[in-house]
Amino acid sequence: MAKPKIKRSMEPVEQAQHVTEKTTQDKFKLTEELAAKPMKAYTQPGRLSPQISCTVAPEDKEKLSNLTLFLSNKMGRTLNTSTVIRALIALGEKKKDELEI
Repeated sequence: MAKPKIKRSMEPVEQAQHVTEKTTQDKFKLTEELAAKPMKAYTQPGRLSPQISCTVAPEDKEKLSNLTLFLSNKMGRTLNTSTVIRALIALGEKKKDELEI
C-alpha cells in the first residue's frame, strides 16, 4: 500500500513572514523620526547638565564640585551633582529662616 502524498504548502510561512515584517516596520517607524534628528550638543559654558536650565559661575561650580566630592567621601560612594542639588534643596526646606542670597 502506497503512502498518500503530503502536500507541503509554504503559504502559512509566507503569511507569518508578512506579519513579522509589518510588525517590525511599525516598531521602528515610531523611533525612526527620533533617530533621524541630530542630537543637540550642550556647549554653553557653565552648564552643569541638561536637567538644570541655568548657568553657574565658575567659582560656584568649583564650590559645588568640592561639595559633591566631600559628600561622596562622607557617604562612601560616588554621588551625582543632581543628588547633591536635591540634598541642598531638602536642606533649604528645613532651614528656610537661615537662607540668604
